[in-house]
Amino acid sequence: MTKKRLAKLRRELERLRNAKYAISPTDLVSLAKKLGRRKVKRGKHPTYVNESLPNSRPISIPGHPTINPYTAESIVDDLELDLERFSEMLERG
Repeated sequence: MTKKRLAKLRRELERLRNAKYAISPTDLVSLAKKLGRRKVKRGKHPTYVNESLPNSRPISIPGHPTINPYTAESIVDDLELDLERFSEMLERG
């Protein structure tokens, strides 16, 4: 993960945050995968884990055509934590 890639992902995350009433599950899944998350079989909804970031929480992303805006915002918050952790890792070297 480079600083340039992190900046691009941060812009994408902000775009999603600004459109919280019109976020599709595919947008969230796409960002989750770009952040290194992979789908695992557990729970009712598709769940994504990030093995490259220790102690990161699994994120469930519902596969419904529409997602409640508050649920979408919570998922975006969790993905933002991944961005912050990657940023910290880059700063440490």
